[in-house]
Amino acid sequence: MMVQCCVCRRVRQEDRWVPTPRAAEPREKVSHGYCPRCASEAFKEIRRLHASRRKASSASVA
Repeated sequence: MMVQCCVCRRVRQEDRWVPTPRAAEPREKVSHGYCPRCASEAFKEIRRLHASRRKASSASVA
C-alpha cells in the first residue's frame, strides 16, 4: 500500500517522506494522510480557526 500526503503528494517510504517517485499502479491501494510538514501547517490553521471562533463566541455571549 502506498501512503501519500493529501496536500503535497509526497509518499512515505519506510520512515521518510519523499517526492512521488511514480504514479500508483491501477490495482495498487493508496492511503492518504498528512506528511509531518503538511500536518504541522494544517494544525496551525486549525488552531487559528478554533481560536477565532472561540473569540467570536465569547464576544457574542458578553
